[in-house]
Amino acid sequence: MRRSGKVAGKLRSMDLTAPAVPTQAASTDAVAQVFSVFHPSGHPAATLPTVSVVICTRHRPEMLQLCLEHLSEMTHVPDETLVVDNSSGDEKTQRLAEAFGARYVAEPTRGLSAARNRSLFESRCDVVAFLDDDSIPESQWLEHLLIPFMDDRVAAVTGEIIGFAPGDLHTSGTPSGLVGTRYVTRNTPRWFEMASFGGIGTGCNMAFRKTACQGEEFFDERLGRGSPFRIAEENCAFATVLAEGYAAVIVPEVRVYHPEKEMDVAQEAASSVAYCLLLFAKFPENRLDLIRFLVRRIFLRRLPWRLGSQNADRIVSGSWRLKLRAFVAGTTLYFRERNSISGQHGSRGPRGVTLMSRRRVQPDSAVAP
Repeated sequence: MRRSGKVAGKLRSMDLTAPAVPTQAASTDAVAQVFSVFHPSGHPAATLPTVSVVICTRHRPEMLQLCLEHLSEMTHVPDETLVVDNSSGDEKTQRLAEAFGARYVAEPTRGLSAARNRSLFESRCDVVAFLDDDSIPESQWLEHLLIPFMDDRVAAVTGEIIGFAPGDLHTSGTPSGLVGTRYVTRNTPRWFEMASFGGIGTGCNMAFRKTACQGEEFFDERLGRGSPFRIAEENCAFATVLAEGYAAVIVPEVRVYHPEKEMDVAQEAASSVAYCLLLFAKFPENRLDLIRFLVRRIFLRRLPWRLGSQNADRIVSGSWRLKLRAFVAGTTLYFRERNSISGQHGSRGPRGVTLMSRRRVQPDSAVAP
């Protein structure tokens, strides 16, 4: 069903059809009843997990304020809110964060992945949920997001992004087209390409179980805005947790409004080539899956899942000159950056304290398809 809602100043909660969400003190039976919507054979915890909501920002206090205003109206209150400023520090941003009761952290290492890794270190909760500073969550966003985490095999949850014109909060949003909750594991056909190329979700509306993503570096700091490859840090992270045997859940009711943007196509094409080379090196067991996906894309085969990038179709349908230039530029970029030390900056405290190793889960036979 197509959903659209007008964003006017502050969003009005839309008519959500998911079952009522239990409170922190709800009985085990009530929680199990709600959880059965997502995983009938699972074994839910007695309460919802604790959650840190993280907003990574850089020199955009006006956008950050709007995001914090809507976050303050959640029907489920986060256990903590972190504002991670990807700069050496900004007094205006710090005052704004503290005015809303958020904890302010400055991460001077440039790049969104470095900021995300710092937030994983700083978080004191079971789940770390991410919003962009220009995203606007609906009032029930957080409670719908937390329900699937009652199964400890779930490591990531994403939802629907409703786009609107930048700077115009009064236009009708464009839904991303999600229909029904989806449970994705290594048993899901084409799971690797889904995770790696936007079929799971995007970074402005996602959450991870902290114990599933601790390590030297969870978000690869060569990826993401402000980093050499500029794109796809969240997609690589989704592929990482699925490759380790966890599950990801896509829930349409986990709904966020976000301005529609377009990157420079030539720039994103070059970054995409570098990203594919990174995937080839980072996931040797899935190289054949990657090659098959790229062949289908080159020959414009239709994909059974939605792409996360707004420019992806423009790249593959572009001229061969665009593709050739992207191949040369992207290959050069990758080999220039491949000697970057994984974890050189990310997942550390202020004095370089690394996070503990990731906990592996049982084989996928124990996880719903």
